[in-house]
Amino acid sequence: MAAGSGNGGGVHAQKVCGFFLQHKGRPCRMLVKAGRRYCGQHLVEENSEETTGKHKRIPCPLDPKHSCFEHRLDHHLTICNARVVTDLPHLRLNCNLRVCGEYMPAKVSLSSLPDEVLLAFITKLERIHADAIDAVRESIMCLDAVEAVIAECCGSPSMVRHLRQTSSLLAHLKAANLLDTATNSTCYVEFGAGRGQLTKSLTEAVTDISKALFVLIDRGAQRYKYDTKLRYK
Repeated sequence: MAAGSGNGGGVHAQKVCGFFLQHKGRPCRMLVKAGRRYCGQHLVEENSEETTGKHKRIPCPLDPKHSCFEHRLDHHLTICNARVVTDLPHLRLNCNLRVCGEYMPAKVSLSSLPDEVLLAFITKLERIHADAIDAVRESIMCLDAVEAVIAECCGSPSMVRHLRQTSSLLAHLKAANLLDTATNSTCYVEFGAGRGQLTKSLTEAVTDISKALFVLIDRGAQRYKYDTKLRYK
């Protein structure tokens, strides 16, 4: 569904996609190239002169959640993040499976288990946890720099919750003297980095960013990442 360009147009309105997201009740916020009305994602959904000929976009056959130019499909399939990569030097498929030969156990969802089986499974987990792990002590801490961002935040409750988690995580790192990169050069690795907001705050919390390395790992392709803000000063 096409959306208007807003009151009075303007430079900002011309750079934002004109497609209206009905399920979110707002226009798409993705930026567009000069002279285009829609972002790359929504060219495929809007029937117009922009979706024909050389500029025609089609759903990616590997992951229809995104699209690509039809005339560049072959090239896209070689670089698409959804492609199955098996020839990496440090990748060995199923190396963590404790099975013999080619046998693969069937996946069973918890919702499909009978109540008595599920309850017995939960009881077993609780017993193992009690035997192997001491009581977990709750410790919520705050980092002043992140708390200042929270105080000015006008985002959703989910955004505020993530910021509070970030504040506590970084405060714990500071308490453990793990942010003093001026004294000890450190490499920080964030698994499941998502948009990279935690690492972005981490770059601002370390004492000497020139003596720190940051590695972000995530299997998914996130939108609105903080990559452009993760720059050494």
